[in-house]
Amino acid sequence: MLQQFEDDQGGQLLPPAGRRHSGFWNPALTALVYQFRRFKIDLHTAFAYTGQPGYAALSAADKTAFETQLNAITAQYKLQNPASTFDAIAWLKALLPANYSKTVLILQDPDSGCNFNSTKLQYADGSSATPLDLRSGSVSGLSVNVD
Repeated sequence: MLQQFEDDQGGQLLPPAGRRHSGFWNPALTALVYQFRRFKIDLHTAFAYTGQPGYAALSAADKTAFETQLNAITAQYKLQNPASTFDAIAWLKALLPANYSKTVLILQDPDSGCNFNSTKLQYADGSSATPLDLRSGSVSGLSVNVD
């Protein structure tokens, strides 16, 4: 559901889920982007791993691979600071609590064309944005990046 696009430093932030979408900067993702890029954590995988609405559960193999990646991040921290209590799995689960995807607005377009005729603003869990979302400042920094 989330769109792959590049931020202003050329980093890919959001991988596609089988469809092409337009993208925009989302304030609900601000807290995630730097650390996810730093640790090379795929946002779609993290949402699926934490059981976010709108994301299919990971297969056993994908879950194991993702946990291996998170455990490697933990090991990296402990190598640099043996007294560290950091645990990447616990950190991720705390960062993405239940229903977090219900707070992330996305532009969703089921058509792979280059226009906005069928594009709609919705939450990452698939629920519709409300008129209040448009007035509340949730999309105040909207900037569209069309592939």
